[in-house]
Amino acid sequence: MLTPDDSLAGFEMDALLEQLAALPTHDLDALRTKRTQVEARRVLARHRRRARRIRAAAGRLYSGYLEPALVTGFTGAILVWAFSKANFLLS
Repeated sequence: MLTPDDSLAGFEMDALLEQLAALPTHDLDALRTKRTQVEARRVLARHRRRARRIRAAAGRLYSGYLEPALVTGFTGAILVWAFSKANFLLS
């Protein structure tokens, strides 16, 4: 986090904040504000749907392929270890 003592690309933070405060403000009418809010919500909802699809695809990949492969691999490794120990004990 920047403090007032920090510099940012050669500018002192106080000078940068003064320049920022000097920028003009533009008030939007109610209709434009509502349109902006609706568009922002639409973009956010689209992003959430995309993220949900990605999570669902990752879940299907894990539960359909990766988890069975890991279980099979670990089970096979334990089975090989068990047979080698039993063979060692019986010989």
